[in-house]
Amino acid sequence: MRKAVQHREIGVERRHGVGHPGQCAGQLFGASSYRVKPNHKTGHSRRISAILRGSCLVYSKWARGSHGGMALIRIGVLGPLHISIDGQRVPPGAPMQCAVLGRLVTAGGRVVPTERLIDDLWHGDPPAKAVAALQVYIHNLRRVFEPDRPRRAHSRVIVSESHGYALNLEPSQVDSWHFEQLLHGHEAAMRDPAGRPDPLEQVRVLDAALACWHGAAFESFPGMPWAAQENARLQALRLTAAELRAQAALELNRPAEVVLALRPILEEHPGREECARLLAVAQYRLGQSLDALATVRRSREFLTLEFGVDPGPGLRELETAILTHSVDAETAPPPAPVRPPEPAPSPDPEILPDNGYAAQRAAALAAAETAATGQVRLVWLSGEAGAGKTTLATAVTRQLGERGWATVFGRCPEVESAPPAWAWAEVLTGLDAADPETFTAADAFTLARRVVRSCRERSAGTPIVIVLEDVHGADTATLQVLRQVVNWLRDRPILIVATLRGTEAGPGVRDTAAALALFTADRIELDGLDLAGTRRAAAAAGLTALDDRTVELLRHRTGGNPLFVRELAKLVAAQGTTDGLPDSVRDLLGRRIAQLPPEVVDVLRHLSVWGEDSDVTTLAATTGLPADTVIDLIAVAESARLLRADRAGRVTFDHALVRETVYLDLPTLRRTRMHWDAFEYLRRDTEAAGPDGGRAASASDDEPDSLGGVSNRVLNALWGADYLVTAMLEQSNPARADRSATEVADQSAAVAPEQSGSEPVPDEIQVPRGRDIDALAHHAALGADAETATVALPYVRAAARRCVERRMRADAVRRWRSVLTLHDLAGHTGAGAARADQLAVLDARCELVVALAYDGQHVAARAAREQALALAESLGGTALLARAATCWPTPLIWSVHDWHTPDPRLREPVRIASADRGLPVRTRIHLRVTAVFDRAIEDPSAARILAAGAMALAQPLGDPDLLCTVVNAQAFAAFAATGFLRAHDVKRHAAQLLEIATAAELTEFRALAHYLLFRATLADADLVAAAGHARAASAYATDGQLRHLLDAIAPFGTVLELLRGNVDEVLRGFTDTTAELAEPGAGAAELLRDRNALHVGIAVSIGWLRDDMSPYLAELRERAAVKPELYVHGYALALVHAGRADEARRVLATTPALAPQFWSTFTAVKGRLAIALDDRDGALAVYRQLLPYAGTVCGLESGAAVLGPMDSILAELATNLGEPEQAARHRSAAEALRARLLADLADLAPPGVDSMRASRLGPIGRGRLVRGLGGNSTAE
Repeated sequence: MRKAVQHREIGVERRHGVGHPGQCAGQLFGASSYRVKPNHKTGHSRRISAILRGSCLVYSKWARGSHGGMALIRIGVLGPLHISIDGQRVPPGAPMQCAVLGRLVTAGGRVVPTERLIDDLWHGDPPAKAVAALQVYIHNLRRVFEPDRPRRAHSRVIVSESHGYALNLEPSQVDSWHFEQLLHGHEAAMRDPAGRPDPLEQVRVLDAALACWHGAAFESFPGMPWAAQENARLQALRLTAAELRAQAALELNRPAEVVLALRPILEEHPGREECARLLAVAQYRLGQSLDALATVRRSREFLTLEFGVDPGPGLRELETAILTHSVDAETAPPPAPVRPPEPAPSPDPEILPDNGYAAQRAAALAAAETAATGQVRLVWLSGEAGAGKTTLATAVTRQLGERGWATVFGRCPEVESAPPAWAWAEVLTGLDAADPETFTAADAFTLARRVVRSCRERSAGTPIVIVLEDVHGADTATLQVLRQVVNWLRDRPILIVATLRGTEAGPGVRDTAAALALFTADRIELDGLDLAGTRRAAAAAGLTALDDRTVELLRHRTGGNPLFVRELAKLVAAQGTTDGLPDSVRDLLGRRIAQLPPEVVDVLRHLSVWGEDSDVTTLAATTGLPADTVIDLIAVAESARLLRADRAGRVTFDHALVRETVYLDLPTLRRTRMHWDAFEYLRRDTEAAGPDGGRAASASDDEPDSLGGVSNRVLNALWGADYLVTAMLEQSNPARADRSATEVADQSAAVAPEQSGSEPVPDEIQVPRGRDIDALAHHAALGADAETATVALPYVRAAARRCVERRMRADAVRRWRSVLTLHDLAGHTGAGAARADQLAVLDARCELVVALAYDGQHVAARAAREQALALAESLGGTALLARAATCWPTPLIWSVHDWHTPDPRLREPVRIASADRGLPVRTRIHLRVTAVFDRAIEDPSAARILAAGAMALAQPLGDPDLLCTVVNAQAFAAFAATGFLRAHDVKRHAAQLLEIATAAELTEFRALAHYLLFRATLADADLVAAAGHARAASAYATDGQLRHLLDAIAPFGTVLELLRGNVDEVLRGFTDTTAELAEPGAGAAELLRDRNALHVGIAVSIGWLRDDMSPYLAELRERAAVKPELYVHGYALALVHAGRADEARRVLATTPALAPQFWSTFTAVKGRLAIALDDRDGALAVYRQLLPYAGTVCGLESGAAVLGPMDSILAELATNLGEPEQAARHRSAAEALRARLLADLADLAPPGVDSMRASRLGPIGRGRLVRGLGGNSTAE
């Protein structure tokens, strides 16, 4: 009550009892952050300060438990997400649970409605039981914050109000809230003339605000739009705080601090004028007047080039003050240095010395050589915006300046109100060190004479290079002066470089170029960087580890435009994919496109709907214009460097970003309609072709009538049949068919009355020669609406099946999602939909599960399977239930399957379906296999019995695919029982799997077999054999597109380097590697189940080898809280290394049984713990347990960890137990094993982490673990 009274006393409203930095806190921190002057005339500020001092003492009293204890909660989102209670960090829980907490933090204490939470958490596509899931996450979070809260007692941290949830915390308890509190308090205090704090106090408060940051805001929530928006907002506030802090430092006469702080900020954000102004002032006060001037001009050039605007009055006035040495300063600045006669412009810091235009630079330098002999020469340097004209000109002038040339620059402003011939006024400024306004009053003739006179004087002792930029925007006076200067200086060593956008040059520029043809040395066209230049431009933007494929992709999408490459590279660094259109590029291209005639823009729009290219005939048909008119319009777009055309009539966008700019600028409804028009055009073309002019599209081109592929003709004849799903279950592969085509036809006739009331589907989908079903499906999916969705469905479904047969996994995901979207548009997912339509939806959901699983999107696949199960249950029937329960495809490996936690949603449907003995044999086999993967970890013996039963049913059928599926389950059950170390059963099943898969040429199962043999041989330290199986598994997995299996093999290179002892090399390999880029159009594949699982193994290995695991104590604690059977001993050892042995003993007092899969590795950790804690009984027990594993390498069984020879650990235990002879024998055995391993390593690839697929391990360089690995301890 007292708190509420305090807030009312100072007139602040506290909504719903929840504090928010933008409300109550935002209005108070002005007084709380600063000391109040004692002579305040009303004393009101002193009363506020006293109230605030009292309120900060009660901010956690609401958390007092029933026993009177106080809990101090702090949440951090300005960096990695972390929660601490009473100074102890606690794990926030599962990713979605963390997302709930993060979303509540963004609300700043306000209530977030449940509907909004669900929409934000699931990106507008929530699951059926989203409300229940949200309630579970909220419940779990409340238990994290208030573990001692009595049942049914109201939570005081996460409160439920107004059909939503809110965080009931004080601003000081959440770092983002506290940051805003301090910043807005500073701003409020600065607006108060009577209470304005002194500069020292300003610095103190702003330093405290900036100290809240420990990384990027909400960096733990990648891919969440709400987090990205909040990150952008907070980042802008952070930059503002840095600028305010710099202003205060200048008032304290600390310019060196300002230069060090603002220089990197301005390089990253060159458009912040206040940052440029403060940096220039600081540089001027340090006596660096030229640097100050370069800072101002660089900012002005950026604003002009990128946005076409001039800087604000503050920056313009500062530039004038620097030139006239009249900068205001509280302290006298040091004497300004004398201005050198040839000031070279400052280069762009983002560009490397070689800008990718080596041939063009050589041509410009050759022209300079000719000019140096005493002949004026003119070089026209043209290219589109961002092509690198200024960069190339700067590089040329820099090189000429090193040879003794004088260099001057002038820019033609692209604004209406600029003085005439302003570029030449700037040239005279460089030549005579005068203010440009001095020359603007002169007429063009007089100005030309002044330029000529100055050039003659300067060129008497040294050649001169004059750079005129943006000549396409030159006024008549500028071009007149250019003509006169060139003619009057024809016998002087002068080189004039004129940069321009050729597509925007007007008649005056062309006339001038023609008049000066005699003096023109070269016309250089910048048509895009080569691959090497593209790589350097991307590296300058932060992408330093790129393969050749990605570089080629960047160049293709950008046309080699340096600006576009840099902007797209920044987007790639932030999002991890090359699919994207940077806003700056879109704005720049949009301006170019807007300058074209409307008819040309309309042609561009139609072309963008067709894709990156099309032909004149198609464009003429869809635009309704004559072909000759279309050709003329295309020519206009070609002259604008937006299109390219060849003699065959193909028209292509200049690069992909042009197409995306045009396409995304189309209104949504117009875009949809144009896609449907394209679809109808293709269908009309089909009809016009007649029976001989087209072909029937089928799921398989090789077997158009195959039931194994379920051809479109059969699918359409059976459209909406009751038994469709069961038929699909039994006939999804030719080898699995139990029914004949006659049975199918008979049942088709039997269920004809249950056809849906939708539009009839033709018996065949005709596709004209030279076209593909994918084109029809693409436009049908993007152009359909509620009325036409049923027409589009057969085409999209056929394309999806073709993707499946061609193993185009990512494309299959997209196609099946389109099928489901069309079903939703058609109303087939509603409660009143016809049963036939719901069956079709079930089939599509099951197919989506298959596509997602093969594409590596396992979390999404599991969610899709839950939706399929829910639909099957609502439809009724064990056949449908079995179809949904068994739709997850094989091959499966332990690191992909959710092997830690059985799926409770799956068990009951499997049990119900398994009880139906009337199901086909194949269905019963798949049910048993599904049960094996679900129960193996929990009950390995039962899983083995189930797998053996499945094999007994499968052997008589003789189907290789089905046999491989069952052997896969047997191998998984064997692994669950014993792990990979000395896993004879696993090897036996893997060898059998390889034999069957090789004979039947089943690529995916061959990859799986080699992977199992790789893991087993690696666990047994047979490195040469493991490397051979790893190579084979990678090759077959790539062919079969098993992304998850490639991820599982990824750590092998790291393991080899750790065995070689190259710990530092491993660290460099990780910190230098960026996250793997998603392939264009590919799904967002998930890295196994846990994006940090592989990192943990590697990090623990390095900590073990260095005998210090404390740097990642917090990470291990979070994992031990979730899976103690896997991580609790590693966490306890990290506590010991951190000097917290007593706490380690408490943790070990309640440890669960070790997981059997990696038992020897976990037991080895127990052994080192026993030694560290002086537990001789425990050491003796562990010694006896590990003795049978002598001769192995500890950790290799996990596939991602190396703890050294087991004999080394046994030697440590023997020494601790007072058995020196035993210890000596173990050490000798360990050395012998190391020697054998080194011999094996010598036969493999040479040392170096370049052979690793390190990028598949994710962005480790940004994670907490690698900071710990690098030596920055996070131990608490």
